[in-house]
Amino acid sequence: KNPGCRFEWKNGYLCLIENTRYKGRLYWNIIHTIMELKSLSFSETLEYIAKGRFEGINTPVQKTSLHIRFTTQEWTKDNLFFLDPNILKKENIFLVKDYWWGRSGNWKKNKWGTELCIAYYFPETEHTKLYFPNNPPEQKWFANINSNDIFGLDSLNQEGDLLIITKSQKDRVTLKYHYGYENVIALQNEGCYIPINIVNDLKNRFKRIIIIFDNDPTGYDNAQHLSNLYNIEYKIIESEYKDSYENFINSYKIII
Repeated sequence: KNPGCRFEWKNGYLCLIENTRYKGRLYWNIIHTIMELKSLSFSETLEYIAKGRFEGINTPVQKTSLHIRFTTQEWTKDNLFFLDPNILKKENIFLVKDYWWGRSGNWKKNKWGTELCIAYYFPETEHTKLYFPNNPPEQKWFANINSNDIFGLDSLNQEGDLLIITKSQKDRVTLKYHYGYENVIALQNEGCYIPINIVNDLKNRFKRIIIIFDNDPTGYDNAQHLSNLYNIEYKIIESEYKDSYENFINSYKIII
């Protein structure tokens, strides 16, 4: 008999998949799952995972190497980000024409269509995160990234008064180019964490570090988890809009 669940990597995160509902895309972030099952805090869960305390699992879960390739087309000035195409190119944000994905040379093309597909590309690791804004929730992201792929990390000033940590590249470029905050980095999502060596380096370079996630319960919880884990500040943007991008397109000012 097939097992009732399994572990699988999705968009760079280890998730728990329920086989009976897999076609319905029922899965959970493994960090949040362990927190609930073991009644652990976020930091305790990271320590639990690091020590390999997976009862009932005798062998480590290995991530299969997934490769993504894509071709591009030109951005227009009326793009989703409301930014000059030259800025998007500088930030390695591309409008995709076609894309291929596969393992061990077995390539497949245009998994979820090409109506609107955006590639966030990391040149140093050759990792890619494909974003499909118009697709249903279970088909918005396709990627081979991991938590070490942090948007904007390599473009920070050597030091500064303020560093903002947010949860998406779209929010990051909004805060940087539309709100004028010079030093901003973005994680892959709110459930992601930052390697401690990177946190310590940033603390030595910036006088103040603030986490800004979504204006909803998930955003509050994850911002507080990271704040407690790394002993850095977090801020809730009190507005009717969910995130920095929505605040911008609705002409809401963000003051930090």
